[in-house]
Amino acid sequence: MRVKRCWSKGRRRRSSISTSAPIPTSPPPSRPPPDRAPGRVPTELTGAIGDHIRERGQEYGTTTGRPRRCGWFDTVAGRYVVRLNDIARVALTRFDILDTLPELKVCVGYEADGVAVSRPPAGEGEWPHITPVYETLPGWKADTSAARALDELPTNARRYIERLEEGLGAEVAFVGVGPSREQMITVDGSVFGEALVS
Repeated sequence: MRVKRCWSKGRRRRSSISTSAPIPTSPPPSRPPPDRAPGRVPTELTGAIGDHIRERGQEYGTTTGRPRRCGWFDTVAGRYVVRLNDIARVALTRFDILDTLPELKVCVGYEADGVAVSRPPAGEGEWPHITPVYETLPGWKADTSAARALDELPTNARRYIERLEEGLGAEVAFVGVGPSREQMITVDGSVFGEALVS
């Protein structure tokens, strides 16, 4: 579309608008969603364990039905977010999804061409060189969905939470052991507990 201005005897006249192409009357055709979301997930699980976690958590897009990407907990990325946003407390949701796993891995660092890296890369071109460094923790192989207090969780589950707190540099204020509101454990000392459960 172009705007044409008309002038006469030093006076400005009303502009006229003309179009060189017809205005579309229908929206453009929609594109099918991509097979996977863009972005780097260094701890992504593409095998049987990832599929198991996805199925237990029903991790599928609400609109597209696309399988969501699942992976081990990444404390490097998490610690960066905590520091960037000055976060003091975090919530762990759907903790019960991990109940059946015999062991769990936690990403505690990155390596780039054999050199230790302590934070996520700033440039997209650096990501292909990143390899996660894992720490393996024992699973708890027990149902946590009925727990309503932290001390009702298995010992290994509490140790896992403590390791995440250490890696993130933030306290865990809530632990969700199921999809319902009543399955949210409030950790002692949390300033948000009463507001959540009221």
